[in-house]
Amino acid sequence: MHTSQALILILLLLLAAFCSGLLFRRLQQSTIIAYLLSGVIIGPHGLRIISDPGQINMLGEIGVILLLFILGLGFPPKRIFTMGYRALLGGTLQITLTALGTIALTVLLGWSLVIGVFVGSLAALSSTAIVIKVLNDQAVIDSIHGRLMVWYLIIQDLAAVLMIAVIPTLAADAGANILTPVLVSLSKGIAFLAIFLLLNRTYIPRLQYWVASVGGKELFLIGTIIFCLGTALITELIGLSFALGAFLAGLVVSDSEFNYQVRAGMVPFRDIFLCIFFVALGMLLDPGYFIANPGWVLAVTLGIMVLKFFYTFAATCIARYPLKTALYTGIGLAQMGEFTFVILQMEFQYRLVSEDIFYLITTASLLTMALTPFMIRMSPHAVEWLSRLTAGLHMPGKDAGEDLLQPEATLRNHVVICGYGPIGITIGRVL
Repeated sequence: MHTSQALILILLLLLAAFCSGLLFRRLQQSTIIAYLLSGVIIGPHGLRIISDPGQINMLGEIGVILLLFILGLGFPPKRIFTMGYRALLGGTLQITLTALGTIALTVLLGWSLVIGVFVGSLAALSSTAIVIKVLNDQAVIDSIHGRLMVWYLIIQDLAAVLMIAVIPTLAADAGANILTPVLVSLSKGIAFLAIFLLLNRTYIPRLQYWVASVGGKELFLIGTIIFCLGTALITELIGLSFALGAFLAGLVVSDSEFNYQVRAGMVPFRDIFLCIFFVALGMLLDPGYFIANPGWVLAVTLGIMVLKFFYTFAATCIARYPLKTALYTGIGLAQMGEFTFVILQMEFQYRLVSEDIFYLITTASLLTMALTPFMIRMSPHAVEWLSRLTAGLHMPGKDAGEDLLQPEATLRNHVVICGYGPIGITIGRVL
């Protein structure tokens, strides 16, 4: 591809994403949906402005790497231990119940067990980007149900990383027992993480200090990108996914005092490349499939939302949260997420799912995500109505917010340092 052709390609792609993003922001919808639809419009199943999505797939994969790296930055190991045991129990049960329930349903519909496992794992995930944005817009992210949804989403994101890790091994051993490649991948991932955590205790912090002091902000950012991409490449070479390597790299850096500086420098790159990824993914969607199978797509969409609501509600009740909290959480997480597209595309590339299932799940996922902002805004009215119908299910227990409020309750006589340049670092060391 000539340089001028590449520039025209990227310009058209970003222009389509920009225009659709502005429109959807105006409609108070997620920009992820805008990017997907702009890919549909300009792709081979739409206006054919870009006929080959493979031309920009590499840029999109870089976006996934940066997404997983920044996700890892948000998961310092000590943060996991501040999670209340009931939030951890509820989140784990939500994933387990949703996955098992979906697997059972797909098997009853005549699909194979392997396909059922793939679809069940996808159904267990919700949209972190959309849910958190709507919760922020509604100013309820610090409510009990808002914070519980965030914890559930964190647990789901960790589960998604594990799913991404095992896909290459599953593809290599597609005819073998499904449990064996999963255990092999998990063993490799744990060993790789142990080595990285050991390095993080010894060499990596010293290297960060040296680069920051000698190279300044510009070279520090370049070094961070090299570390992220290099780790992703290593994990790909040893048979794991590049996305897992990026996540582990972020996890290692998350305990560093340069965490927020790294995040601030990487977010713009992540947003641009992720935009390209979702537009490229949208090019794979075929509107003709929905036109040819509207009943089937709508039935799957409704089934996903009803099942996810029910299993999330049940898991939250089992974790002994109040009825209204369970209802709010069930409604808020009754959609598929952005990681669904990432994982599904990987499964499609590795020939683990058929083209028909790919189009069906991506189309249904897009519809569930589009309905999410409306559902969360209407949830107070729905919760009041449902709570009256299910009043007998209320389970008394200790204060639902007790687990979720623990981190803030431990702050006493603390100091907030605004800015973490050379002066901020010096003040932090003195304190």
